[in-house]
Amino acid sequence: MKPIVLFLLALCFLSKNIHAQLFGNQDGKMIANNIEQISLLKTYSDYLDKGLTIAHDGLDLTHTFKNGEFDLHSLYYSSLLQVNPNVKKYPLVGQTVDLYAQMGILRTAITNTLFYTDLLKASEKTAISTTVKNLMSVSTKDIEDLNNLLTDDKYQLTDDERTKRIDTIYKRVVGKYCSLSNFEKRINTIIQGRKQQKNNISQLRQLYGIP
Repeated sequence: MKPIVLFLLALCFLSKNIHAQLFGNQDGKMIANNIEQISLLKTYSDYLDKGLTIAHDGLDLTHTFKNGEFDLHSLYYSSLLQVNPNVKKYPLVGQTVDLYAQMGILRTAITNTLFYTDLLKASEKTAISTTVKNLMSVSTKDIEDLNNLLTDDKYQLTDDERTKRIDTIYKRVVGKYCSLSNFEKRINTIIQGRKQQKNNISQLRQLYGIP
C-alpha cells in the first residue's frame, strides 16, 4: 500500500512537472512570438513613418519646384510686357513717324489746293477730301499700333516679334505715303492741265476776237 501511495505521489509530481513544462513552454513561446510581432510592428511603423515623411517632403519639394517654375514663367511673361530700350531706338520707328508727318504736310497742301482752286468741280473736291481723309485715318491707326508696340504692358512680345511688327507697320505707312504723294501729284497735274487748257482757250478767243 505504501509503495502505491509513493507511486501515486511521484506520478502527481511528475504530472505537474510535465504540465508546467508543456504549458510553460507554450506560454513562453507565445510570449516570445508576441514580443517578436510587437517588434516587427514597431519596425513597420518606423518604416511607415519614414515613408510618409519622405512622401510629404517629396510633395513639398514638388510644390516648391512647381511654384518656382511658375514664378519663372511669370517673370518671363512679365518681361515680355516691358519694351526693350533698344527696340524703341529701332531706326524704322523714327522713319515711320517721319513718313506720317510728311503725310500730314501733304494733306495740308491738298486741302489748301482744294480751297483756292476753281478748276475742280465740287463733286471732285468732295471725292478728293474723302480719299485723303481715309488714307490719313488708316495711317493714324498704324501710328497708334506703333505707339502700343513701344509702350509697356500693351503687348506680350519678344524683341524680335516687336521689331517684325514695326517692320510691317513701316511698310504699310510707306505704301500709304506713296499713295497720298502720288494722289497729290495727280491733283496738281489735273489742275495744271485744266489751267493750261483754260489759257489756250483764252488765247484762241483773243486770236479770233471771240468775247
